[in-house]
Amino acid sequence: MSTVSPDTTPGTQIETSLTPQAVAAVAAVMQPTVTDLIDLALTGKQLHWAVVGPRFKPVHEHLDELIEEYREYSDTVAEYLSTIGVVPDGRAVRVAGDTPMDPVDATFMTDDAVIDLMTARIKGVATSLRQRSAQVADADSAAEDLLIEITRVLDKQLWMTSAQR
Repeated sequence: MSTVSPDTTPGTQIETSLTPQAVAAVAAVMQPTVTDLIDLALTGKQLHWAVVGPRFKPVHEHLDELIEEYREYSDTVAEYLSTIGVVPDGRAVRVAGDTPMDPVDATFMTDDAVIDLMTARIKGVATSLRQRSAQVADADSAAEDLLIEITRVLDKQLWMTSAQR
């Protein structure tokens, strides 16, 4: 996993109310969150294209709803990193190198298999975010709040996705 640190290029420093130690603590949890959300969006899109079965249309459309939320929140988290002087890294090479999730197969999959895959991935990211929000609680309550908000959204997605089994 790559590290993220504040950009110290002359003329590019971003003012923040956080201490350098708090910035480092926030960056350590927010960059993996950007990676996880981008990976969820990309995985969701792959499954969106590959789903087949009697529930194709509702699963296909449900995935688009999830993907939209992942994209919105990955942007929000990345912009928060920027506000504290850390350049977020959402490049494909970074996401592919840092994601803890295995890639899904590039093959058609039944609607049941897609639901099971997305359920497991959403649960994994939600679990990670719970841990990350605790890790950043003392350093930055705003970052903690953002992670809690995203966890609530993921928990709702977990419910709505797993209920389709």
